[in-house]
Amino acid sequence: MFYIETDKVTYKQIKTLLPDIKPDIKITLMSCDDNLEKLGFCSSAPCVVCFDLDFDELNDLLDDLMQLETDAFNTDDGKPPLDNDPYYQKYKKYGWLWDVLFYAKEA
Repeated sequence: MFYIETDKVTYKQIKTLLPDIKPDIKITLMSCDDNLEKLGFCSSAPCVVCFDLDFDELNDLLDDLMQLETDAFNTDDGKPPLDNDPYYQKYKKYGWLWDVLFYAKEA
């Protein structure tokens, strides 16, 4: 089991997008301090999000996310990908998840 500390907006994005990459993953919101947001101390409430994965499953997920970047930027001509390239579009949509999940801590 792994967890990350993030904000509510990012949690909602993860909850929406990650099942597209790994449909069987269980994502749990462990805590969220909505009062800080309501009182105006932050724009998005801080949260702790838990992922029901073991170490190997997390590494496989990170590899899959890294492959998105490889596919997007591995063009035939060596030039940057076009904005309408499907691999690049997928990378733009899901690629940021690698940065978030790379820093997940073991629970």
